Amino acid sequence: MSRFDWTHDAPAAPITDQHAHTIMQMHRACSVDDCPRKRFAWATLIEAQKIKPDSSRTY
Repeated sequence: MSRFDWTHDAPAAPITDQHAHTIMQMHRACSVDDCPRKRFAWATLIEAQKIKPDSSRTY
């Protein structure tokens, strides 16, 4: 893990599913609406079909 993982900026390049999972853990207090890095990780995991958003919830 580099020191840049603690930033809230979105990654400049694609990330692996595992890295996305780690970002989600590190930014668990962040909202996907307010944190570009968590939003990027969230989208990566959805695209990889690792998570499926609950359609009845707002994130």
